[in-house]
Amino acid sequence: MLHPTISVHLIVFSSAPILLNLISLIPLLRLKKGRRFADSPSLLPLLLLLLTDISLSALLLFPLYSIITQQ
Repeated sequence: MLHPTISVHLIVFSSAPILLNLISLIPLLRLKKGRRFADSPSLLPLLLLLLTDISLSALLLFPLYSIITQQ
C-alpha cells in the first residue's frame, strides 16, 4: 500500500488534465441560446478534440486507481 500523501498526490496530478479540459469546455457550452455548434464550423472540431482529450485522460486514471488500491 502506498503512503497516503503519495496516493493523494497521484490522484490530484492524474485528475488535473481532466479538470483543465472540463474548464476549457465551459466557454463552448455557454453559447447563446440561438446558436448551435453547426453554425460555426470551427467549434465542432474543437469540441471533438476536447472530448477526445477528456476521454483519453480518463483512461489514464484506471491503471493509476489499480496501483493505488493494490495491497
